[in-house]
Amino acid sequence: MNSTSRLGMRLLKAYVIAAATLLVVGTLFTMRQEPAATRFEEIDVERMNVVEKDGSVRLVVSNKARFPGLMIKGEEHPYPRGVAGIVFIDDTGTEFGALTTHTRRAEQDFGAYSGLQFGIAQGQTVGMLYDDDAGQREAGLFIKGPSPEATAQLLERGRTVQQMPEGPARVRAMAELRRTDGPSRISVARMKDESAAVVLSDPAGNPRLRLVVDATGAPRLDFLDAVGGVTRSLQP
Repeated sequence: MNSTSRLGMRLLKAYVIAAATLLVVGTLFTMRQEPAATRFEEIDVERMNVVEKDGSVRLVVSNKARFPGLMIKGEEHPYPRGVAGIVFIDDTGTEFGALTTHTRRAEQDFGAYSGLQFGIAQGQTVGMLYDDDAGQREAGLFIKGPSPEATAQLLERGRTVQQMPEGPARVRAMAELRRTDGPSRISVARMKDESAAVVLSDPAGNPRLRLVVDATGAPRLDFLDAVGGVTRSLQP
């Protein structure tokens, strides 16, 4: 083999090695790239769980039929709510907030509810809600205080309602369950009697001071005792 042929073989070998190296590097680079995001213009889903890399659930979006129970430390407990919406779950696997909505339509028994609450399973809640019970409407901001047995009480109430037979009584009990997650401390609301009120309560949830503008437009300031009796009322 002459010198020209030997030079050609060397160049060919160098070319093959370089091409193979580039192919391997390109393949590895492609494998390390994040997969392209999938885009949907429209999707129908009954329930969607948003999870971390380790699989822990942080957010649940669900319809009424598949809405989760009360999540506490990674365990789901039966808790009837009859709502659709979003549940927020913290690092410990415990529910700390929810955005929910519900509408019931029956003969002479219309009802609607929408609420945003945080701190549900921690025993101290801040939230906003709209509640329509057969035309009696209430909407406002509510702050509820902590209770040492808040979680246990929630689960016990949930079990009681869960065991009730289907019917109007169970529907009413579920509606009440959405409002009994701790003693009320502060409420600023438009009440069902069409008054506007600011109510401050003691740690047990007993109203002690109430600033009201009633349905006729008349203002007053009420001082109450621990059992709800008005001890003094100031009016213009």
